[in-house]
Amino acid sequence: AFSVRPGIAIPPSLLNMYKELENTIPGFTRPNHGYLESWARQGVLLLNTVLTVRAGQAHSHASLGWETFTDKVISLINQHREGVVFLLWGSHAQKKGAIIDKQRHHVLKAPHPSPLS
Repeated sequence: AFSVRPGIAIPPSLLNMYKELENTIPGFTRPNHGYLESWARQGVLLLNTVLTVRAGQAHSHASLGWETFTDKVISLINQHREGVVFLLWGSHAQKKGAIIDKQRHHVLKAPHPSPLS
């Protein structure tokens, strides 16, 4: 969702995520790249509520069924895992909190990291 190959400029949203990590985790050093493979290897899943858009048109594919798909992904994680930390960035993601069992998982909410939000 936010990762880019080495040598490609770090997306503004990911820069904002790095800044938040710097501000909240003592000793965190901001990487000089946007390649998040190490996060994936640690089990981090970055999941947008809608997985595609028309270039330059935010939310343009919001009515194409992606929400049903991402709801199912979240529901399966909710049902088959314990103690997952869900960080819901932005209002679209925060609506997904309704399908997460807060007794079994940790749900954190924050504004979306995009500089446009």
